[in-house]
Amino acid sequence: MGQLMIDPVVDIVIRGAFALLFAMAGLEKFHDRATFQFQLEEYQLLPVRLVYAAAICIIFIEIVIAVALLLPDSIYGVVMGASLLMVYAAAILINLLRGRTWMDCGCLGSTGEGLSYWLVTRNLGLAASLLLLMLPTTSRALIWLDYFSILFAILAASAAYVVFNTLLAANTRSKMWWS
Repeated sequence: MGQLMIDPVVDIVIRGAFALLFAMAGLEKFHDRATFQFQLEEYQLLPVRLVYAAAICIIFIEIVIAVALLLPDSIYGVVMGASLLMVYAAAILINLLRGRTWMDCGCLGSTGEGLSYWLVTRNLGLAASLLLLMLPTTSRALIWLDYFSILFAILAASAAYVVFNTLLAANTRSKMWWS
């Protein structure tokens, strides 16, 4: 029985989509560091005196992950990215278990969706998708059509992420409105 492998197009799409996701998340947090620091403080998982340093470290780590994912055959970005997504899922889950659902998650493009088990599931699903890059890639040459497929798949994955987060935010706002 042959070893499980992924197509190089799938590898590049996953790397590209996640590199874009982490780069955008890091840049958004960098451009509004005060808001991100406030969001991080709201999680109440770190002593207040460490929140500023943690916020800067998270921004730096997200940018490093984005760059590392663009390096072919590098597992560092994969491991760091999946780990960070699982840390985010754990932080959200801890606050859900505390009953703290009203706070902003601090995610990319966060629109006040609050915390939900859907966010935990989303982050775990994203981490699992990223871990697919641990599989070896087949060694076939790419053709011109592959490059169009890669571009459109990355754009579709990005659009799907935005749509999913928009739906989560609308769901939370509608629950708040009816409560």
